[in-house]
Amino acid sequence: MTETQESLQDRLAVRLAAARLAAARAAPGIPARAESTPVPPSPAQARLWFLDQLAEPGDRGVYNVPTAVRLRGPLDTAALLAAVRELVERHEVLRTLVDQDRTVVVGADRVPITVADLDDPERLEREAYRPFALDAEPPARAVLFRLDDDEHVLLLTVHHIAFDAWSRDVAIAELAALYTAGLGLGERPPEPRVQYGHYAQWLAGQQAGDVTWWTERLAGLEPVLDLPTDRPRPAVADWAGAEVPVRLGPELAARVRAAAAETGGTPFMVLLAAWQELLGRVSGTDDVPVGVLEAGRLHPDTEKMLGCFVNTLVMRGDRTGDPTGRELLARVRDSALEAFAHRETQFERVVEVLHPERNLATTPIFQAVLNVLDTRPEPPHFPGVEAEVFEPPLRTVKYDLNLALSNVGDGYEGTLAYRADLFDAGTARRMAGWYVTLLDGMLVDLDAPVGAVPLEPVTGPLIAGPRRDFDLSRPLHAWFEDWAARTPDAVAVADPQGTMTYAEVERQANRIAHRLSAAGVEANDVVGILAERHGPLVPAILGVLKAGAAYMPLEPAYPDDRLAYMVSCGARLVLAERALAERLPGALVLEDVLAEDRPETSPGVPVGPDHLAHVLFTSGSTGRPKGAAVEHRAVLHYLRAVAECLGGGPYASWGVVSTMASDLVMTCLFGALLSGATVHLVDQETATDPDAYTAYLAAHPIDVIKMVPSHLELLAAHGDLARMLPTGLLILAGEATSWELAERVRAARPGLELQIHCGPTETTVSVLSCVAPETPTGSANVPLGRPLANVDCYVVDPAGRPLPAGVPGDLWIGGPSLARGYLGRDDLTAERFVPDPVTGTTRCYRTGDRVRLNADGMVEFLGRVDDQVKIRGFRVELGEVKSALHDQPGVLEAAVLPIGEAHNRRLAAWIAPATVDLAAVRAGLRERLPEYMVPPAIVVLDTLPLTPLGKIDRAALPMPEAATAADRVPPSTPTEVRIAAVWASVLGTDDLGVDDDFFALGGDSFMAVRAVREIDPALRVIDLFTRPTIRELAAHLDSGSRDGAESGLLHRLAGPAVASRTVLCVPYGGGSAAAYGPLATELAARHPGTAVLAVELPGHDPARPDEPMLTLPELVDRVVAELSTLSTGPVALYGHCVGSAAATELALRLEESGVPVAGLFVGGSFPDARLPGRISAWWNQRFPANRWSSDRSQRDFLRTLGALDEETGDTTIMLRGLRHDVEEAQAWFSGELAAAGARKLAAPVLCVIGERDRSTELYQERYREWGAFAERVELATIPRAGHYFLKHQASRLAELIDGHLADWSAGRLPEQVADVEVVGVRARDDLRRFYTVAVGQTASLLGSALTSFALGVWAYQESGRVSDYALVSMLATLPSLLASPLGGAVADRVNRRLVMLACDAVSAVATAALVALLVAGRLEVWQVGAISGVLSLVTAFHRPAYLAAVAQLVPKPYLMQANAVANLGTGLGMLIAPLAGAALIAMIGVHGVAAVNIATFVIGLSTLLLVRFPDRLFRRLEETFTQAMAGGWRFLIRRRPLMIMIGFFVVENYLGMLALAITVPTVLSFGDVAAVGTVTAAQGLGAVLGALVMVFWGGTERRAIGMVGFVSGFGFGILLIGLRPSVALAAFGGLLSWLFLSILNTHWLSIIQLKVGLELQGRVLATNQMLAVSMTPLAFLTAPPLSDLFGPLLERGGALAGTVVGDLVGVGPGRGVGLLLAVTGALLVVWGALGLWYRPLRRMEDDLPDAVAGAEIADDLDSVQEEADRELARVHT
Repeated sequence: MTETQESLQDRLAVRLAAARLAAARAAPGIPARAESTPVPPSPAQARLWFLDQLAEPGDRGVYNVPTAVRLRGPLDTAALLAAVRELVERHEVLRTLVDQDRTVVVGADRVPITVADLDDPERLEREAYRPFALDAEPPARAVLFRLDDDEHVLLLTVHHIAFDAWSRDVAIAELAALYTAGLGLGERPPEPRVQYGHYAQWLAGQQAGDVTWWTERLAGLEPVLDLPTDRPRPAVADWAGAEVPVRLGPELAARVRAAAAETGGTPFMVLLAAWQELLGRVSGTDDVPVGVLEAGRLHPDTEKMLGCFVNTLVMRGDRTGDPTGRELLARVRDSALEAFAHRETQFERVVEVLHPERNLATTPIFQAVLNVLDTRPEPPHFPGVEAEVFEPPLRTVKYDLNLALSNVGDGYEGTLAYRADLFDAGTARRMAGWYVTLLDGMLVDLDAPVGAVPLEPVTGPLIAGPRRDFDLSRPLHAWFEDWAARTPDAVAVADPQGTMTYAEVERQANRIAHRLSAAGVEANDVVGILAERHGPLVPAILGVLKAGAAYMPLEPAYPDDRLAYMVSCGARLVLAERALAERLPGALVLEDVLAEDRPETSPGVPVGPDHLAHVLFTSGSTGRPKGAAVEHRAVLHYLRAVAECLGGGPYASWGVVSTMASDLVMTCLFGALLSGATVHLVDQETATDPDAYTAYLAAHPIDVIKMVPSHLELLAAHGDLARMLPTGLLILAGEATSWELAERVRAARPGLELQIHCGPTETTVSVLSCVAPETPTGSANVPLGRPLANVDCYVVDPAGRPLPAGVPGDLWIGGPSLARGYLGRDDLTAERFVPDPVTGTTRCYRTGDRVRLNADGMVEFLGRVDDQVKIRGFRVELGEVKSALHDQPGVLEAAVLPIGEAHNRRLAAWIAPATVDLAAVRAGLRERLPEYMVPPAIVVLDTLPLTPLGKIDRAALPMPEAATAADRVPPSTPTEVRIAAVWASVLGTDDLGVDDDFFALGGDSFMAVRAVREIDPALRVIDLFTRPTIRELAAHLDSGSRDGAESGLLHRLAGPAVASRTVLCVPYGGGSAAAYGPLATELAARHPGTAVLAVELPGHDPARPDEPMLTLPELVDRVVAELSTLSTGPVALYGHCVGSAAATELALRLEESGVPVAGLFVGGSFPDARLPGRISAWWNQRFPANRWSSDRSQRDFLRTLGALDEETGDTTIMLRGLRHDVEEAQAWFSGELAAAGARKLAAPVLCVIGERDRSTELYQERYREWGAFAERVELATIPRAGHYFLKHQASRLAELIDGHLADWSAGRLPEQVADVEVVGVRARDDLRRFYTVAVGQTASLLGSALTSFALGVWAYQESGRVSDYALVSMLATLPSLLASPLGGAVADRVNRRLVMLACDAVSAVATAALVALLVAGRLEVWQVGAISGVLSLVTAFHRPAYLAAVAQLVPKPYLMQANAVANLGTGLGMLIAPLAGAALIAMIGVHGVAAVNIATFVIGLSTLLLVRFPDRLFRRLEETFTQAMAGGWRFLIRRRPLMIMIGFFVVENYLGMLALAITVPTVLSFGDVAAVGTVTAAQGLGAVLGALVMVFWGGTERRAIGMVGFVSGFGFGILLIGLRPSVALAAFGGLLSWLFLSILNTHWLSIIQLKVGLELQGRVLATNQMLAVSMTPLAFLTAPPLSDLFGPLLERGGALAGTVVGDLVGVGPGRGVGLLLAVTGALLVVWGALGLWYRPLRRMEDDLPDAVAGAEIADDLDSVQEEADRELARVHT
């Protein structure tokens, strides 16, 4: 029974009516709310607010909805602007601020409405997409652009959070009505009854809709539509976009409407069907989700309301079964009707419940959109002018692809918008054209399969090789005979046993041919050859060819049954070497044939080009191999075609390194024999043994080698890649080549040409080739190349229909190199060899390879058609996963394959060797790869099975099997049961087996500590790391080895009990032996006889907090004693960071006791000692340096270095251990250096440094310091590594250790360190120089501080004006701040000693001028200001030069304490200068102070003249101040919380500097100079006390609360200074203010350290310095007028003299300025309180990720910052 058109339309009408009824059920009107009621944002607004926050600040314009109205004619500008203002007043949503969970309606005057001339055509576009700050400004603005007197453009820009397409039409119509009414030509439209805020509040109380229907409808949907992009998806999408036009003409549009009517649908449904078909076809999927925007106005009250109502419906298309057009339209119709019937459900709610996998690369659930507008809005009517509504050019997009079509009467017009980071404009244009073509073709015949409609005409091969006319008339062996006659004595064949000349090969081949002919072999017969890969094989092959037969190579490595099967497929007889002949009974023995007396002349058997040349077997899907039979002409054609590609020839030698059973060898075998060159036959044993292979190539350099990429990777994993390469040309073929391997080859041999060849055996060796591009093209692997001469390539869909360029599909190959077919398998031949897909007249081979033709005309391999790797919709490049596995510690071999079906499809991996730490591999993969790319199943094998060709034997890989409950061995002993119970509690899982791995089950370090504590108090965390299964841990506990006995310190992490050598590792400060797990795995894999032991330091285990710690000598005693009981072989020691001290002492002790020490390795460390001398010893004993920071600051610092992660638990024990280890190491280094190298190692030392480790800067010089402990020292660096390369670059570290141990044992030792500067007389002399300079410079800096203090006081005393004091103080401060960046640059580039000499000289001259003016009585305030400015400017150059010079003067082991001494001058200036200055002014006056200052400068000059500076390295600036500030601003503006913080501190800095400017005048108003000195000194004391408080306290739990809250404390102290005319109270206030200032600054710096990180701190601090400088002049310039304003208020008779203010503050001279100071302090108190109240500031830390050093650190700061920005975006998703 056929459904009539009428019944279809009736059914459609009924269902649409039902959908409308269900969506707009009778409901009461939306209630209005009270004005004061706060309103949360609607779900749509909340989502848009989140997306706005997620976007980069400059990209937020993507969510703007700009509307432009072109107005031609006489326009009443005032009336129009008034109409716009009235529109804003009528609709609150246009003036509503949105901030996360609340909305605030502001006045209409906040909406910008402006008039401007449109002098720049791009200005309108820029204005249209200028972002909004949603929480700070209304989401709307309007600009009326004037083009000329009679032409204007009104641009109304509204953020999508307040607007949608429907709103745009309503707004423009209402605007026209308001303009008309404003002219008096019409009535005003009625006021809106309810606003969008009322709707949002009403909506919050409505039911969520049928979410269940949507979740069921979208269940199992793959999250990403695999569109054929021109570039890989970036990790974070760039939403810049563009669009191309799409037009459906009247005829096509009429057919769309007719098809809709015929099938009971709508035009929208027809357009959607074609769109889904196109998307599915280009993406290779039958399941196609498309987003469709729906108005979302389900309540009648929303018809005329402005706001964001639009909802998104997901239309899920189904293309399965190659449907006809009619079937496809029916599916789309039913799907659309169901979706519209459930349109009341908000898309945001569906996303929330469905919880799709989120990533920053694209949008969730769907990536393509269809927008069809069937009803165009009426054009607006503005009286007297012609109005045209248009949209500004598109700049940004929200989806990967957005097809928008509008009904324009007879036809449809629209655009295809696309993401510019994914697609080129040409690709978008092609897709737009494909859509029109597909739609047109589908509608021609609705009963034909839609898949049969071509996307564009395909008239021939997609790509074809150049046309050539090769001579293919002669057989292969005839060309060899030519060379044998021409160069008989030339070497034809070489192998490890010897060589054969062309003449010898020719004679032997002829004898074999005669013997085969005598045995009855004829043309087109097949003869098997079973022989090893060496010399006799070549005459055998040629002999078979000369006899007219085809040779069938039989690989000796194959099983006997496989060989027998191959022979049974059609071999006439078999030639076999004697050693192999018994495997195939009846075979002719090759040695016997050659011994027979046969003619040595050619048998002259006629062989035509169409005769068979060889039969090569490939694997078959049935489990049995199939033999591809190839003719002479096909082989010869390949050799001629490929010769055109082999640049750099002719080549003299070619190497065969793969099985002869593969056609891979033919390139080199016949490439040599048909060109008069030598072919080297490298046997299987040699070709798979890295040492033997490199030895052969060293003895026999080979020009050309062709091999499988995985074969080369396996060789390179065990040897030196550079020694495994040919001299001229390397050809990689047989499988995809990774970019990583190509780059490694080029790096190993820069001049080598690397080519990629590809082709199946059925098309004779290769049909595609290219020189590997220098840079990656975007595909996962190197492209396969372009076709060889005369080769045709087609790309087809599953039905064999040709596809255009850029669309992925199955590769079909045609041309003269095709095989005849499969020997004896006509059925398979007919299945795989088919007519071409275009004309059907030529023959093609179906490869089964999924490829596409890229924009460069190169064929890219995407996978197998029958085995395409897609995991949850994401295309997974197996090469990338494989490469990541290879990079894991200990992994030498790896294979990755997909397993499972449909949505259960997942990755599986196989790795070798079996000693790999699987938990470490999993953890490493998770750090490097997205979750969907981490194989859930990983199988560990001793070695991976290979085919004779060197490829991974997939069939031999064991399938991963999850251990079922039945397979698990349950815990049985009491100990096992106890451990299992604890694990179940900690891990939250049951049903544990005794062989389950704690970490594979999801355990982490924090969980490990909990588990260990609960299992057994005596257990260590390292025990769980080294025994991660229940069985192993229980056995360890039950062994009784620790019952009543002292625990051993050494733990074996890898390697045998009886070792050929031992690597003993000492942890870094506070660390555990477990940290060496990855390194142990790597070392053991590289050298199986190596035992890796690690020291577990007592008192460092979080599970045993009460365990006492050992001193370094005690530790070494116990380790030496334990080591003496083990069979170690030579011992190498490794110490990381402060562990290097214990490692060095251990090495010395072992050598002294006679144990052979192979070498010492120190990582990330240099000797760190205390300054020698009694004073230093006393100070360090009472105030050790590592105690001068709190646990919290230490923990934050370690996190920024990458030592801790978010899952690290309680760090108290670790930090206690760290402090202990630092003290022990520093004490040991101090003692050893003081002994002047009395003990030295005979073994060499390697210092290993991470190049991006901030703690080991100047390593190019400092590594030589290890010469104090050993005669021979060398340096190795790890690129891009930070401090903890032990954790992140264990493979590279193991490579360095293993390589250097091998070199040292072979006698290749480093050079002796000639001059060790850190011990002996040289060190003492250097320290003496440093102390001399330090005394002089401290005196000089103290003198400068004295003068600055005295001049400011003098200026105020002389005039009594605050302005004079402010001027002098500003000039004493500002030049130093402004010029300090320049001072740093000068210190980097100019001799520091000369800079310091010049500074002291200029300071002395300036001060002498001051004295002269004073003595002459002619000193004026402006002169004082000028001299203060000069002295301040000099300080900007003096101080950085002095600090840089410290690193040159002092031996660097003492650098840390020497820097503290150098900073003493500044500290003394703060504390002593005010007190001493006040006393000196009182005793000897300003003249005397200036004279003292001259004396200090003379002292500084004298000490500098006495000392010569050694030429040593010092730390230089990485970038200029300008670069740092620009980078800092880029960093800050992407982080809203930091910008809020800056805004807060701009105000705080101003008030603080204002207080500084008036404090001295205030104190002088009621005290003398001594009082000023007392108050200033109290401030310095407060700063010191504040630092001490933070050392012992650590700060508030939320640093932002301390940073902001203590601003109030700072203000309270300032308030006290000004409150009363009391020196004691002022001093107390000064102490409090600076104490709190020090505390808040420490909190601020902690936030910067933790949230910005070590690498980028300089940039942010530079920006902060700029802000501080900007506030300084403003504060000093406003201080005088404010003082003048406040001063008279508290003079006697002043306005406030008789008030409570006067009673409190006091009345008299200077009390008005005191009031100003008190008010300033009060404002700071209030400002701090407001900051605490403001939640975004108070909780700013929650919105910023911690800046933790990753596995690698980029080489430049811009790259580091880009990585930080990506991490920020990731966290906010």
